[in-house]
Amino acid sequence: MEPKVTVICRKQDIALVNGAIKDAVSVFNEAKLLKNGAPCECTVSVNEFLPDDSAGGIICTALEGRVRTANTLDARLELLSQEVLFYFYFFLFFLIKKIINYLIE
Repeated sequence: MEPKVTVICRKQDIALVNGAIKDAVSVFNEAKLLKNGAPCECTVSVNEFLPDDSAGGIICTALEGRVRTANTLDARLELLSQEVLFYFYFFLFFLIKKIINYLIE
């Protein structure tokens, strides 16, 4: 767990994200999840924003931007599409195998 986190969001979501951050940081600090018990600092980026045409979400950065965790709708849909694609290929392979076996018999 990092003591300093920056959150990147859309410009129109800044007020909403600030409110959510306050609640999350207070819960995090009460749980004392950092090793030394130091409070966590979380700020909303004023220099970097998600595109206005994005579907929303946030990107959390730590260690001066070297660690980035995307929790945007676009990133989640990308993960879902990769998983669905795997099942699609599996089903397609299974179907082709059944057709070949049927034709051979």
